[in-house]
This record gives sequence, C-alpha cells and structure tokens, in this order.
Amino acid sequence: MTQTEFTQSLILASDTANPVELMSSSSPAVIGSRLATAIPFFNGYAVNTRRSLMASWKIWAEFATQENIPIFPPGLEDIERFLLAGIAKGRKRATLEQYLFALDQLFQFAGAENPMKAKNGRMLWKQLQNDHGLVEEQDKKQGLLLEDLDRILAVVGGDEPSAIRDRALLLVAYETMTRRSEVASMKVEKLEFKKDGSGAIRLGKTKTDQSGKGARLPISADTMKHLQEWLELANISEGPIWRAVPARWAGKRPLLRSLEAREVARIIKRRAAQAGLNPTLFAGHSTRIGAAEDLVADGASDVQVMQAGRWKSPTMVARYTRHLRDSDNAMMKFRAKRRTDTGMP
Repeated sequence: MTQTEFTQSLILASDTANPVELMSSSSPAVIGSRLATAIPFFNGYAVNTRRSLMASWKIWAEFATQENIPIFPPGLEDIERFLLAGIAKGRKRATLEQYLFALDQLFQFAGAENPMKAKNGRMLWKQLQNDHGLVEEQDKKQGLLLEDLDRILAVVGGDEPSAIRDRALLLVAYETMTRRSEVASMKVEKLEFKKDGSGAIRLGKTKTDQSGKGARLPISADTMKHLQEWLELANISEGPIWRAVPARWAGKRPLLRSLEAREVARIIKRRAAQAGLNPTLFAGHSTRIGAAEDLVADGASDVQVMQAGRWKSPTMVARYTRHLRDSDNAMMKFRAKRRTDTGMP
C-alpha cells in the first residue's frame, strides 16, 4: 500500500459504528471536515482554533503514516518521537503546544486517557523544554511598551498612506489590548464616536467570547484622531478598518483587501525595526503584552489588568509581567530593608 493510499480509522466513543477515516494525503480542510462531522460542538471553537486543529491533525496524520504508527490512539513514546521530530525541524514551543492541544482534543472526544496528561507525560514535556531550550525561546518575545510606541511614532511620520494607517493601528492595538486577530477583524460599523473626541469599538466573536456578545473597548481622543485620519484618507465608511495599501496608491482606487492577522504582526515588526528596536523580540501580541506591563508598572492590580485585557485568569497576566515584580521577591525586599537600616549599598 502506498503512502497516498494509507488510511486509518479514528473511532470516537460517541459513535463506534461510524469511525472517522483519516487519510494522510488529505488536506487539513478534508481531515477537519471529517472530524467536525463526528466531533460534537466542533464549530463552537473560534475560527482560528478550528484552522489550527485541522492543520495539526493533518501534520500528525502525516507523521504517523511515515513512522508506521497508529493515528489514534498514540502512546507516550509515539508522541515523544513526534515532538522530537518537530524540534529537529525548528518548530517553536508555541507550535508544539498547538500540536499537543490538537492531540488532546482527539483523546477527549474519544473518551480516552491522554498519556501526556499523566505524570510521566507532564515530566516528559518539561524535560524536552529544558533539554532543547524551549523555555528560554518562549520568553524571548517582549511587550511593546508605551515608550517603545512613542519611539516608533516619532520615526513613522509623514503623510504616506501606510504610515498614517500604521500609526493608527499601533495606537488602537495598544489602547484596546487586542490580539492580532482581533485587530484584523475590526469593523467600521462597530465604532462609536463621542462628542469629546474619544470613542470605542465593540469586538465581535473572539477567542474568549465565542458567544459574540462583543466586548466594548474605549479609545482615547488622541488615538481616535489618528484613526479618523486613516478612515478619511482611505475613504473607508464600512467594513474592515484595516486595509492593505498597494505600492504607489494615490487614493483614487478603493482599498478592498483587508489585512490578515499575520500582517498585523509584520507591521509591528517592521515599524519596530524602523525605530531601531530589535524586530525579532516583537510579535503580533506585543502591543497587548506591553500595555499589560505598563498598567502593572503604573500600579494597576491583576484584576484591573485582567479586565482591561479580557483575560479569564491571572495566569497570563503573571506570565507577561513577572519580570516587573522582582521588587516583590522576598530576597529583594530583605536587601532593600537592610540597605535602609544600615545605610549600606
């Protein structure tokens, strides 16, 4: 049997009479659609999560085919080989975690125990992270602080359409503490304009709001001024706020293509580099992380930062801002007290 003909059946506990066939040569969309028909509430995931699951299932199916191991259920050694193969190909920690999440969904839907959730599995993942420097790699990305943003705005001047757009985009992304996918999905119809010049934008369905009720996020008058300048220049009165600007665009043709989430990340990196910052340290969430860091540095509580950034738990807030809390460390407090008491440096 050739590789392109290879199929295995994933039998879900919910319907053992109708197993789901996974073919290694199938596209992510095909695998995703087959699983989606059998997996309850699959469409309850955010669009980007569904895409990630489909792609990860495809990659796992290809690996299982090549290594002649069952697509489901994989053993701990099978998953370890899969992770090591990904590390050898230069996959980042975040990507590997996406793979593990996708595999875990299969275990959950099949009503089977995931070996990665047992103690041996958890210790294996920690060991792989330590042995291959994945922990340090994950910590490389940093937040775009307000001082960094001011530095960027100072050099991204002029009346070029892309510069006007990027100034507005960076300010809105920072103030609203939105994810790159949320920035890309912003619509003119969701904007509010106030008499004092400030405004707000309401988000639709997001990663943490699958009901689509929409969080309402305030925007300062200064940022609204930049945003309105962009909307008027690009003659955008409806639909996506952020549009791609073709080279030598003179304003005569309408801008039709909306920016994708990955393009938001590229704008952040490109403008950071233009301001003399290291672009490799920034990512699509850097404005969101930087805003959280600035709030903590200004004395905001974890609860206040959670509300502003719409986090559901303090875990991510603590992760993003832990380096700002060095002064709360018991040893740092002890040394500071000793310096005060003794007058010694």
